[in-house]
Amino acid sequence: MRKKNSVLWMKLLAGILTAASFVVCPTGISASSVTSVFSSSEESQILPIPDGSGKYLLKSDGFFCLNEEGTLETTPAVHYFDHFEIDGSVFDGYYYHDESGKFRAENPHMVYIKTEVPVAAEETDQQVSQELIVFDGYYMVNSLGKLSAAPQVRYMDHLEINKELFQGFYYFDECGKMVTQPGIHTLHMTCNGRYFEGSYYFGGAKGE
Repeated sequence: MRKKNSVLWMKLLAGILTAASFVVCPTGISASSVTSVFSSSEESQILPIPDGSGKYLLKSDGFFCLNEEGTLETTPAVHYFDHFEIDGSVFDGYYYHDESGKFRAENPHMVYIKTEVPVAAEETDQQVSQELIVFDGYYMVNSLGKLSAAPQVRYMDHLEINKELFQGFYYFDECGKMVTQPGIHTLHMTCNGRYFEGSYYFGGAKGE
């Protein structure tokens, strides 16, 4: 098992080195480009993402999503983790990475996501059946790319995303999705200096 993991790690590493045009220096491995995917092989860890996507998680100067051949995944995507630990960091819930392949908080913390994510796999002797959850809309992306796990209200100040303008208070559900359908939500929190206590109706433009 150790030999197999070592071969896989070297395969991924070779793909990273090729994709990023790395050169070998007397002090270790560095990149010829301005940015580097990882600092050194000793400080990097690579583990398969356990959601059936066939992708890998690289821990180095941040967290990155890799393809099997070791290249960075440049298509934005969401992955599900169930108390997944790598180098002391625990991923639990749904996490988003951008076109750079990096799992990180977005600025200004909101992005438009449209994708399907496997949430559970049930193996049988004949086949593997897998359920999907659909992500379609605007989502709040927090630390390490985690989609919010608690319902909350956020304030937008003339925020323009995807050619849409947001102004005012908006409600986000437990998956971090902005709820655009009119509805009443119960809140107990402070946002932008305003205290919300009780039930509030969100029925303005795009759920304001």
